[in-house]
Amino acid sequence: MLLMTGTVYTDEHLKNHLFLQFLFEKNKEAIIKRYSINAYSVLRSGTGVWFYDFLPAFLVSGYMYNLSSERKNGGLRFMMVRESISTYCFSKLLSLMISGAVITFSAGAIYAGVVFGMFPGKKVMDEYMIQTYPVIYGNGSLESIIIVWLFEMFILGALAVVPGYLAGIFFNDRYMLICVPILINYVYSQVLQKIEMIFVEKEKYDIYDKTGTYKLSNLFYRFGSVRWRKTIILYLSFTIILYICFCLVVKRHRKRGIYA
Repeated sequence: MLLMTGTVYTDEHLKNHLFLQFLFEKNKEAIIKRYSINAYSVLRSGTGVWFYDFLPAFLVSGYMYNLSSERKNGGLRFMMVRESISTYCFSKLLSLMISGAVITFSAGAIYAGVVFGMFPGKKVMDEYMIQTYPVIYGNGSLESIIIVWLFEMFILGALAVVPGYLAGIFFNDRYMLICVPILINYVYSQVLQKIEMIFVEKEKYDIYDKTGTYKLSNLFYRFGSVRWRKTIILYLSFTIILYICFCLVVKRHRKRGIYA
C-alpha cells in the first residue's frame, strides 16, 4: 500500500496524481500516452516520501507487539534461563531484519508485477528516458532491472527496521514502540534535510552530495557504487552499536529484576 502512494504523473496544473488515484481513472491509456508514463518511472516513484516515513512502523509492528507482551507477562524471564543475553539480543535483531527484508521484497515483487502489467516498458520510452535509466540501473535487460530493484528493496527492508530496534531498547509499551520509530525516522530525515539546506545556501555542493550517504533512499542510487556501499556500511555499523546497547540494557535490567 505504501508503494502505491508515489506520484505517477504531474498534470498541467502542477497537481501530483498518486498511483492509488490512477487506479480509479477511467481513461488510463489516454493518460499514459498524454504524459508519457512508463513502468520505469512508476516503479521508482513508489519509494517516495510517504514510503520512507511510515515504512519502519509497518515493518516492526508485529515485532513490537511480541516484544511488549513477553516483557509484561514474564516471558523474557524464562528466555533468559535458556539463552544468554547476547544470543537473545542478536536473535531479536536477526529476526527483525529478516522479516523486514522479506516483507519489502514480497511487496516490491507484487508492486513490480502490477506496474509492468499496467504501464508500457522500454519500447515506448523516448530517447531521454532510454539514456537516463541505464545510468541508474546499468545497461541490462528488463529482467535484470527488476531483479536489481527487488534486491535493493530486500536490503532496504533489512535496514529500515533500525528505528524500531532502537525503540525496543528503551520502551516497553506497545503503542510507544509502534509510534516511536515513526518519530525517530521523521526527526532524522528533518535534521538531514536541514543540514542539506545549510550546505546548499553556502554553495558547498560537495558536502551536500555526501549527506545523501545517510539516507536510505540512497540504496536506489546507482546499484553497487561507492556511495551505495557506504550507505549499507553506515547503517550496519549503526545497527551493531544498537546491538551492543541492547545487550547492556538487558543486562542492567536483569540485575535490577525489572523484567528478567
